[in-house]
Amino acid sequence: MSLLSRFHALPPDHILVQASKFLGTGVIAALLDYALYVGLVALVAWPPTLAKGVGLLVGTTFSYVLNVRWTFQAQSNARVFWRFWFVTLGSGGLS
Repeated sequence: MSLLSRFHALPPDHILVQASKFLGTGVIAALLDYALYVGLVALVAWPPTLAKGVGLLVGTTFSYVLNVRWTFQAQSNARVFWRFWFVTLGSGGLS
């Protein structure tokens, strides 16, 4: 049995499956953030700071929604969503 077929045979809540989905979601969200930033600055002539803010908002929200629904197959509510944003903005402010 190949490594790939072993991976596909794992249950969806297995840590390796979740880690792979989490990593893939992060890469897609980062690319979305960057594409929006570049597009808004180069094509629409937005100020870089504003374009980065929009890219961050869209990319991070995309990441949250995809991770909740696809990676962890969990239910979300407003409290969890705002806690996620608080941690995200807090950690961004520290860096």
